[in-house]
This record gives sequence, structure tokens and C-alpha cells, in this order.
Amino acid sequence: VADWSPATGVRVATLAPELPGALDVVDRLVAKGVVVSAGHSAATEAEATAGFDAGIRMVTHLTNAMSKDIDAPGLRPAAIADPRVTIALIPDGLHVEPELVAEVRRRVGRDREAPRELLGLLLHPNRRALEESRASALPEK
Repeated sequence: VADWSPATGVRVATLAPELPGALDVVDRLVAKGVVVSAGHSAATEAEATAGFDAGIRMVTHLTNAMSKDIDAPGLRPAAIADPRVTIALIPDGLHVEPELVAEVRRRVGRDREAPRELLGLLLHPNRRALEESRASALPEK
């Protein structure tokens, strides 16, 4: 990560804030202008909050591959509760059930949801077209 920056093509980086050394990486990336997102994580609420305090400002694919219980302890409720955090959802009915999408949107508001254009930066390159087509097929709420 030493050379990661928007100038080298890295605008967004996703990491698990509970991993050893993660908060130091967050600090270095934020100082270089990279948006750091939490994801692929088993963080507790305290670990997630420590990440947000260190400069994480987004959560990648919130609710994807997570418990259907929106209040289950961990990254999700910490992100929903923290107004500094932008929420990235894949609202395609495949990755996240429509009921969970609606509940997250109800709790955080659309102003904290990542714009669809940003989702393209967070998706695996081979799946981008599929995800965008599914996301665009869903009605706006």
C-alpha cells in the first residue's frame, strides 16, 4: 500500500478494520486521499467504530453475505449508527433481499447511500455489468 493513491489509480480501498495493522493502513491511505471502506469483515461494533474513528468513511456491500438480522452485533449496526459512514448496497434482490435494502434505506436515508456510480469501483470487474444491470432494473425507493 506504500504507493497507493488516486495518482496511482487507487481511489477506494476496502479492508477489514479488525485485522492486525488495519488502522495504520487506514491512516496512511486516508493521508494520501484514498477513500477507505470497511468490508469482508467480522468486526465487532467496537472494532468497526475504531475503524470509523481512524478514517474509514464507507462500508462495502453492507448486508451482503451477512445475517438477515439487521441488528445482529457487528459492522452493520455500527455503520448504520455512524453518520460519518456512507453505505454501499447492491440493491439487486440477489445480493441483498429487497426487505433489507428497504430497512437500511429507512434507517440511514438515501443521502448516506453510495451512488450507483461508486458501486462500479467496488465490484469485481467480471461481475460489474451484471450487477449494474440488475441494480438499474430495480425501482427507485
